[in-house]
Amino acid sequence: MGRSQQERSASTIGRLMRATVALIAERGYASITTNEIAQRAGVSRGALLHHYPLKIDLIVDAAEAIWRDAAVEVRHLSEELCKSASNVDAFVDGMWDHIFREEVVKMSIDLMSAAQADADLRARLNAPLRRLFDSYGEIADQVFSGSGMSQDERLTLVSFATCAIRGLRVQNIMAPSPAMTQAVLRELKAYLRASLARGPVVREGGADTFGKPLRSHRIASLRESAGT
Repeated sequence: MGRSQQERSASTIGRLMRATVALIAERGYASITTNEIAQRAGVSRGALLHHYPLKIDLIVDAAEAIWRDAAVEVRHLSEELCKSASNVDAFVDGMWDHIFREEVVKMSIDLMSAAQADADLRARLNAPLRRLFDSYGEIADQVFSGSGMSQDERLTLVSFATCAIRGLRVQNIMAPSPAMTQAVLRELKAYLRASLARGPVVREGGADTFGKPLRSHRIASLRESAGT
């Protein structure tokens, strides 16, 4: 049985989005044309214009789809991590290999840079970017709610992981170093295991991660563990 018109349209749009992301990562938003996108996607220029009369509409849709998928995958990996600390490797490796892969990070950096000089692009990207970053907070609140950590500590855990992996990818784009990459990923995994194992983080002076006074039972528990 042949595909429906709706299925064919969805396939065409998917190919156009993938081609758009790849070309932005390779050459930059300002340098690519709709003709190049259509050629890379293997569709006619007429088919591209049928779905996207304006280049910016295709650019924004492609970026939003990538960021939306990233938020869904971060949630999935976080849910698996919360089931067992043994899933730390899968969490970090999934973030590195899929969510913050080189093509996606290059595209995101280029679009955010281009948006500084393009008010229309900046206005169009603000909402999907805000939804992406807001999703990290929702993941911290909902997925890690049973971890024993405070709301701020949960957000720090998710933000630390995403920021560390994103930053490591940027460094790898600028100065690739497989040995350093693996060393940093190992340290990140160790940090996550320790954080999940110990629950709330304690700092000197009787304050937790965010400078709030520790509850008395937490201090007592720490003293018992230390034998004091």
